[in-house]
Amino acid sequence: ARTATGAERAALWQQLVEIYHPYGKYQVTAGAREIPVVVLDPV
Repeated sequence: ARTATGAERAALWQQLVEIYHPYGKYQVTAGAREIPVVVLDPV
């Protein structure tokens, strides 16, 4: 597992918000804190 960063994180975050809208509100509540997006890679 690894934490997505940069453009990859931005693209994945957008997909997550489209699938589950409350994530957008969660980011607002979190303020300046960046919510990690964890990528699970197959072994």
